[in-house]
Amino acid sequence: DISADALAVASRNALRHQVQDRMTLRRADCFDVLDGGEPLGTFEVVLSNPPYLDDAEIAGLEPDVRGYEPRIAMNAGVGGMEIHRRIIAGAFAHLAVGGELVLEVAMGQAEVVTKLIGETGLRVVAVINDFAGHPRVVRARRVAG
Repeated sequence: DISADALAVASRNALRHQVQDRMTLRRADCFDVLDGGEPLGTFEVVLSNPPYLDDAEIAGLEPDVRGYEPRIAMNAGVGGMEIHRRIIAGAFAHLAVGGELVLEVAMGQAEVVTKLIGETGLRVVAVINDFAGHPRVVRARRVAG
């Protein structure tokens, strides 16, 4: 995560659920390590609920939402796709063969995300709908070296 505060919460949760020995938490911006340390290697799964709102959408949120969520957790640049584009661009290099990329998307983004993933050498294996029937998660797999 890019947020040190979010990593602190994740660390407390890992301790509470006794899974801290099965995970490593790193401060990073997509695949770029922050605060020094070793570069990120390859993963079996990259799972992300990235920010997916643009400035206009954030301005239109209810005040209790807009005032509660940290802006860094919501803002994804013009069109709400900046972070998705960066994750997708780096995913092939950071996924092991057979590894999966799983991304949450905003309403109306699944088609664009699916297209972007298809241009990377990854194969989209599923688009998953939310309970209201809207496509909200895109799963892809690295099938070749």
